[in-house]
Formats: sequence, structure tokens, C-alpha cells
Amino acid sequence: HGLRVLRTREPVVLRIVPEAMPVPGPGTLPGPGDDLDPDPLCEPGAAGAPVVDGLVTVGNPCASGGLLEIFLEGIFPPPLVQVCGEAPIARALYALGEALDYEMRPAGPGEPVDPGAAAVVVASHGRDEEPVLADALRAGVPYVGLVASRRRGARVLAGLDVPAGEKARLHTPSGFDIGARTAQEVALSILS
Repeated sequence: HGLRVLRTREPVVLRIVPEAMPVPGPGTLPGPGDDLDPDPLCEPGAAGAPVVDGLVTVGNPCASGGLLEIFLEGIFPPPLVQVCGEAPIARALYALGEALDYEMRPAGPGEPVDPGAAAVVVASHGRDEEPVLADALRAGVPYVGLVASRRRGARVLAGLDVPAGEKARLHTPSGFDIGARTAQEVALSILS
């Protein structure tokens, strides 16, 4: 069940009951004198038991009986965001990304693009843009953004040495249009 949580990224309450105990509803426990007929979900080894409303119930053949509930929640590494550049927007991306618990790392000359990155954003005002963008697109990074005007972004895009399908994945201007004016607002629109 822990592996299911890691795969689905959804927390679950694992309820382990004696084999002969019925599956009580969420938030209810059997009381003294309750009729405890066997339940098909409480079979030993019912690792494939269904999750219903965040609860999965399995049986335990242990003779000591008892009911146990365990909250399973995955702990995942923070998403990696790589930033190329040292312009005010790049610095704002680092500051806001770190505040949001993203792992922030540089990209650019001497700093390769990590294929496991969730995003690569280039905010370098024309320096070292094309190689970083091409590397990120070729690596399959899910979000590749260029901080530039539409006109300059189109010019950079036209010069990239990647297939047309990969070029279509480049976001320029990068981020949502939220009417951002300051570097911090632009960083917020990009990280959103």
C-alpha cells in the first residue's frame, strides 16, 4: 500500500482489522457486542484491496486481534527548477522558488540541464539562451520557458536547432499573463 501511495501520490488510511471483523464505515469503530461477520475485503494478503474515500481495509490473521489505522502519506522530493541567467527576474525566480520549496539550480555554461527537471527557465537577456533552451527541449523537460518579448522570443525560437515539434513546447513569453510588471510578479507568473 505504501508503494501505491508513492505511485499515485494520494495519501490513504490503511485500516488493518482481524480477519473476522467487518469493515466499519469511515470514522466508526465496532463496539462491544457488535456482530463481527467476516468481510471479503478482510482477507489475509489483500494488498490489492480497493481504496474507497481515502480508506483501504485489509485483514490481519494475527491471533491477537485488534484494529489498527495507519495514515500513509508520501514524502516526495521538491520539483527541480533550473534557471539560466542573473537578471532581476532570474533572481526573483530563485527567491520565490525557494520560498515555495522548489529545488532551484542554475542552468547554462558549465551547468548542464537535468533531464529530471520539472522546468527550465531562461532569463538571461540574450546570453547563452539557445544552447540551454535546445538542451532542455531535447531532454524532454516538461516546461521550458524563455523570458522575452513575443518578437524576440520568435526570433530565438526560429534559431533553435531542434525539431519543429520540440520548438512548439517552448513557452515565450514565459508564464501566465497576469499583468505582471515587477520582476517578482513575472517570477510568480512563471512559477504558477
